[in-house]
Amino acid sequence: MNESTTRLEDLMNSPEVIYNNALALDRMGRAEEAEQQYRRALALAPDDPEIKNNLALLLTRRGRMLEAERCYEQAIVAHPTFENLRLGYGDVLHAQGRTPEAIDQYRSALSANPNCAKAHRRMAEHLMAHGAHEEGRHPLPGVLAPYACYAARGVDPSDSKTQRATSRNIFRTRATRFADRGGLRRRRRSTYRS
Repeated sequence: MNESTTRLEDLMNSPEVIYNNALALDRMGRAEEAEQQYRRALALAPDDPEIKNNLALLLTRRGRMLEAERCYEQAIVAHPTFENLRLGYGDVLHAQGRTPEAIDQYRSALSANPNCAKAHRRMAEHLMAHGAHEEGRHPLPGVLAPYACYAARGVDPSDSKTQRATSRNIFRTRATRFADRGGLRRRRRSTYRS
């Protein structure tokens, strides 16, 4: 009985369990408790980039930008190729009005993972917002071109209605590209039904 209690206490004090508890508290909107649990998990696993990233995200949401910035800087030193850290750090820098530094962070995220769509989108949005429309269109032309068009017209590309319209337009473009294949499938099906 005593041995199983000790195992349970060890399990409850593991960084993974504490981190998962912090995530749950964070999702429930209990930010104070979540922050305490993130810090407790970090004390047990100081090199875990996910814990540092989520703590910094929480600090950012709570408006504590300088603390979030320090948290990201410490985490990036230990994990320079973890793209989520670079994205979050870029967002914090942008919120502080330091857009050129933010764009550098998005570029670093892209060098770590060239397929990171979030980094492409954020970098393009910030570049286009600052008048660099051609450079903003460059990373993924097929995906970002609609955002460039909206930004050139003065429409906010981060607006949810704009994003839905962009998604519909991209879907329609893809659907028309493959319309002929769909037509062939329909013809084949109709011959089998006869």
